[in-house]
Amino acid sequence: MATFSYKALPEGSAKEISGEIEAASYNEALAALSARRLVVLSVQELSRSARPSLKVKDVHIAQLFRTLGTLLNAGVTLSVALESLSQHKVLGPLAKRWIAYNNAGLSLSQSMEQLGFAPAHVAAARASEEGGSLGKVFLRLAGELDESIRIRDEIRGALTYPVAILGFIGLAVYFLLTGFVPRFMQVLSGMGLKPSDYPIYTQVVIAISDFLRGNGFIFFVGVAALVAATVLWARTPGGSETIDRTLYKLPLIGAMRRTLNVGVFLSNLSFLLAAAVNMPRALEISGATTGSVVYREVARNLKKRVEAGQLLSQAMKAEPEWIPSEIPPLVAAGEQGNAIPDLTEKYAQYLKEQVRRGVQQNSKLIEPALIVVMAVVVGGLILSLMVPFYDAINKIQQIR
Repeated sequence: MATFSYKALPEGSAKEISGEIEAASYNEALAALSARRLVVLSVQELSRSARPSLKVKDVHIAQLFRTLGTLLNAGVTLSVALESLSQHKVLGPLAKRWIAYNNAGLSLSQSMEQLGFAPAHVAAARASEEGGSLGKVFLRLAGELDESIRIRDEIRGALTYPVAILGFIGLAVYFLLTGFVPRFMQVLSGMGLKPSDYPIYTQVVIAISDFLRGNGFIFFVGVAALVAATVLWARTPGGSETIDRTLYKLPLIGAMRRTLNVGVFLSNLSFLLAAAVNMPRALEISGATTGSVVYREVARNLKKRVEAGQLLSQAMKAEPEWIPSEIPPLVAAGEQGNAIPDLTEKYAQYLKEQVRRGVQQNSKLIEPALIVVMAVVVGGLILSLMVPFYDAINKIQQIR
């Protein structure tokens, strides 16, 4: 499927509208627009990077879904619900654009697609348009977003302290090397010591100090350029895949990342299946929502096997490295009782709780480890200077 941007005139209207549509080809896009009773002016395939984004924080999107779900369950129409949100400080512009798409004749899911909502949200809305459970779907979407925000905030909170400590260590070492070391060298020179008299580790510290004092600007520019190059490389397909696969091989981080992505995958799969999205499409979207190249590939493999006639539980057994061994039997039980959404959702909640517990436990281990690192780095730096100092004192005493 490709995305096409278009400009058209609604039948019986002279007001030009524009938007986007997904279709397998240019001709199919034209046919779909004509079926909407639009006079097509232009159609152009849209590159992936040019597609719209919401530019609204997840917490506000969750608020939007919760408000819409509550109002729709209360019997309020979608147009009235969106009108009530049009005055909101943050969500107002989004609601107004949504209203404009609806007035142009686009369906709910088409409007959400043009606005840049996540594929999982669009697919759920498209499936619910026929089922008549739109209010429940919006409330479920709000709950899913709230949970993802909560997990993300917990992980960020756990990383804040280690990052702050590492930053403090870096600043402390920099100021010691550029400020304290040169002055201490003057003291040692005044005691008659030559650079050749220093131990090898002291000479290394002095060399680093001289480099930073003479090329500090170049050093920081080089670090910034390296970081920028890494970020740009990470955005390329090859770079993102390499980093993604490397993270899974790291101790602690790899296992936690795998557990989290399996939980996200199962949670979205449960939600989409409950919203009547067909299995292949649900697998494809669930893999994409993990944000992991690995699990996107796993989801594609599962989709191919399911489309070839395999049961989902059988397809999962072929991915033992990425799908825990206890999940296929669980899915098999759900297939027999037609309860895959319920069982996968419960197990997804269990996995997410495991991630929360792991974050808390690892953060407790990281804090003392970083304190030890700080003591070793700063203490080693000071010790490398104090050793020749005491050697010089001993030589002076021997002379006397």
